[in-house]
Amino acid sequence: MLDKIKALNKEYGTVTTVKKVKNRFLMKYVKGRRDFSYTPSKNEHMERSVAGLMKRTDFLISIVVPLYNTDINMLSELLSSVKNQSYKKWELVLYDASDDDNRKRSVMIEIFKRQIQNTESRLVYKKAADNKGISENTNEAIKLSGGEYIGLLDHDDLLHPFATYYMAKTIFEKRPDFIYSDELSFEGTTDRVQSVHLKPDFAWESFRNNNYICHFCVFERELFDRVGGFRSEYDGSQDYDLFLRMAGKATNIYHIPRVLYFWRLSEQSVAAGVSAKNYAVEAGRKALEDFLKSEGLKAAVSASDEYGPFYTAHYTQDQKQNVVICCENDSVASYIRQDISNLEEDWLDISISTGVSEKLTELAGESKERTTYIFVRKGFTFTEDCGGGAWIKEIIDCLTPKDVFMAGSVTYTESNKVKQAGYNYEKGSSLKIKAFGKNFKANDPGYMNRLKFRQSASLLGGGIIALKVGDKTYPIIKEICQAEAERVFSLRGFMNISAYLSGLGELSVVTPFAAMIDESDDIQRDFIIDKKYADNLLEKDRLRNPLIRKAGKYCGIL
Repeated sequence: MLDKIKALNKEYGTVTTVKKVKNRFLMKYVKGRRDFSYTPSKNEHMERSVAGLMKRTDFLISIVVPLYNTDINMLSELLSSVKNQSYKKWELVLYDASDDDNRKRSVMIEIFKRQIQNTESRLVYKKAADNKGISENTNEAIKLSGGEYIGLLDHDDLLHPFATYYMAKTIFEKRPDFIYSDELSFEGTTDRVQSVHLKPDFAWESFRNNNYICHFCVFERELFDRVGGFRSEYDGSQDYDLFLRMAGKATNIYHIPRVLYFWRLSEQSVAAGVSAKNYAVEAGRKALEDFLKSEGLKAAVSASDEYGPFYTAHYTQDQKQNVVICCENDSVASYIRQDISNLEEDWLDISISTGVSEKLTELAGESKERTTYIFVRKGFTFTEDCGGGAWIKEIIDCLTPKDVFMAGSVTYTESNKVKQAGYNYEKGSSLKIKAFGKNFKANDPGYMNRLKFRQSASLLGGGIIALKVGDKTYPIIKEICQAEAERVFSLRGFMNISAYLSGLGELSVVTPFAAMIDESDDIQRDFIIDKKYADNLLEKDRLRNPLIRKAGKYCGIL
């Protein structure tokens, strides 16, 4: 522990280290145990809700668990967590490919089977003739299951007592074809909390960079069958490969903002670090690259050496890209011309102008494909590693997937702290807007490493925003052409544009690979969105987990 604290102090300095250690202590020994407990207190209202749901539904959830030389104590805990589910219409399918002949395991499973007799729950157990690997073993387990919905669970992890209840309730009320929840990682026992992952609702760009869905997730059998199940060539990241393909076909992916899954960390766990399972990181990289190819996108995907498993897609641009860069004033235009003077990319056709140019006005009416408008504000400069035009290629990469219409940059203060990495909002009596990652040091990866990779964002500010031409963006581009320049080139103007798209249900992307230093004079009152855009925002920010209110700063969300 002392060595870790020394390393933190060397990396981040004394003040940040004290804050990190304090927050870690509070989450591990106070907040995690109290607010995300594995054993919730007795709740008569919840018991009535469960009983009522079971009278109204007949959803059978098949919990599928491939076993391989599973530790007896861990198996016992897993079986208990399933047996104690409040919603009883489940079956547990155990497909045992262990190469050890452990009689204790067989006896334990027989005892469990007797314990659930005379309930609506049931057990299916099969000892495999041979071990075909995790993907094929899981496919075989699913073949043995009978539920309309399949739930995936690792053989050494645990379910919250209300996990199947919330899954069944969501199925009954929302009819999703793919569901996931928040999770807590622990070491040894569930009260030794290591982290709590408060996830966003499904967002493609964030998911293209990291498999944050993980387990416990539940999906329709029909969806699983339609994509062809698990594929053994992606063993190690077989879940990510499956989830990418299912997400591409799903019509309703639903996130339950509750900690329903308890992930046990071990030296072999991918969650323990990027070096724990290098083959798994490589399998995930290949899965993403192949998925993008199936979507018609040529990309070379790289895996992070420091954080894992996180990925970045570098797209191949086969056609000419028209880029119109509109700068707030002549000084900004001069800076941009100098910055890109040595940029040699034959697929880029770049024009630079001051203000909202006539060329922009003309192009806006044409809805010309493969045209990108980039607006650059005064008071910002690119960081050293993002300059020289590298930021343009990065912005085009961000806008390449068909689901992304707008992109912007992470910005840092002159004192090398994050000023914003996109913005969250919360509707209520007034609209509250908060900058994600604010005040983190530039070398700090932030909560769940989100400051080091492209992420989906609800609102954008910063020094640049980029819009690609299309039916979704045409109305707001038309407004930009008619607006006064000072309205466009302001934090409020940038937020209005992203709020317009958020109101349509479209998320933007914020990237640290086009980062800027903020020397502007933006102040808090600029965190305002014009009423017509604010009113059109969705009632719930898809990227703001409501549990952040309870545990935000302790998880590192400031």
